[in-house]
Amino acid sequence: MPRPFQTQLRPKVGIQLAPFLGLALLLVMALLLVMSGLTEAGGNAGNSTAASLKIAAAADTTAVEVVLDDQDRIRFQNETITHGILAAKLRFLAGVKPDATVLVRAGRRRSYGDVVELVATIRAAGLKNIALETVPEVIPLPDLPPP
Repeated sequence: MPRPFQTQLRPKVGIQLAPFLGLALLLVMALLLVMSGLTEAGGNAGNSTAASLKIAAAADTTAVEVVLDDQDRIRFQNETITHGILAAKLRFLAGVKPDATVLVRAGRRRSYGDVVELVATIRAAGLKNIALETVPEVIPLPDLPPP
């Protein structure tokens, strides 16, 4: 039985904020670190291999397109580049997504040797899934008599 001027001690019910504040600070720091890494990768979009491959390497699609056009240009993902830069980008892609498919398209005026050289460059980079895009020729249908 308690004495007349004494009260029983009750446990304090409450939330300790210090552990939650520490966790929140840690999450904010991690978010800032990730965001700064993404900004650096995308900030140099014109010159960086990683930036030009952000669609191919980071997206869910695993196919990239290499085009040899009739004006003797090489395009990689709609960006005109040189043969040396293409080789570097393909090596990077092979390191990031070794199972990526490379779609090869060539203009009508490009020789068979040009296409073979491109395929050899792709294989030398370490990519094995190569597909040749073809454009079906339009075959005129014969005139049919009316029904």
